[in-house]
Amino acid sequence: MKGMGADAFFETPVSQSTSIPVKQLSDKVDEELVKATFYLTHDHIMKLERIRLARKQKGKRIDKSALVREAIDLLGE
Repeated sequence: MKGMGADAFFETPVSQSTSIPVKQLSDKVDEELVKATFYLTHDHIMKLERIRLARKQKGKRIDKSALVREAIDLLGE
């Protein structure tokens, strides 16, 4: 609510849904991405960040969501 001032008290609240279409860099441009929340251990988050940084050093632009999609695709094979 920080920064909303009086609007926070007088505007109609925005409803929340469990999935929100998002636009993000994706190797599959035609697919609509949906926001999802998952819980990971600190070690998993650190591994994910190390993989992202290693790819970035090789000049590949990739985000964590793309890495998670890649991991899911590999597990599904």
